[in-house]
Amino acid sequence: MLHVMGETYGLLPSEVLKRADTFDMLVFDVAQTIREHQNNKAKGPKAGADIGNAYDTDQLQTALQNFRG
Repeated sequence: MLHVMGETYGLLPSEVLKRADTFDMLVFDVAQTIREHQNNKAKGPKAGADIGNAYDTDQLQTALQNFRG
């Protein structure tokens, strides 16, 4: 993610590490994810997996149960 942020904002990865905080990285990641979702929707259903199906619900339920104990 650092290299993409650097390319987007014209910074070296080391500059991104110095100047960006976790909120910046979170916002950038969300924006990238939304952009990817929009691109996949524009290409049609055969272009790639729907972002809404990125996680298997059974695996998420298992992880939740393991976390809760």
